[in-house]
Amino acid sequence: MNLEFVSALKNAASTVSVVTSNGGNGMAGATISSFCSVSANPAILLACIFKKTPLDDKIKSNKKFCINLLSEKQIDISNIFAGREMPASKNKFDLVEWSAGKFNQPIITGSVASFECKVSKIVDGETHNIFIGNV
Repeated sequence: MNLEFVSALKNAASTVSVVTSNGGNGMAGATISSFCSVSANPAILLACIFKKTPLDDKIKSNKKFCINLLSEKQIDISNIFAGREMPASKNKFDLVEWSAGKFNQPIITGSVASFECKVSKIVDGETHNIFIGNV
């Protein structure tokens, strides 16, 4: 890994989000900083997910995910889903308030916005998978 490159990227201002997924193969979530709008009509978003996380496998099998845009007051939630805090149960969702959305995806209470998406395409981005989803 190019540590200088990764270190420089840590200085980029970006929205911090928690991406979640729920379905027949279970639930997972992770903090990300790489998401963006692809199209407004139809509404399409993309999220870049590190391949070695449980979330990557869950999105692939569940075929759905939710992008939760966090407020600046939700740094604790960002830290939980980044793995900086781990509950005894090993379930990060035990430490946050959330509810199931219309498509059963975990929506984090207090998020600035949440977007439930159905996976339409997965692009290999080397260390990450780029999940493109219809909102």
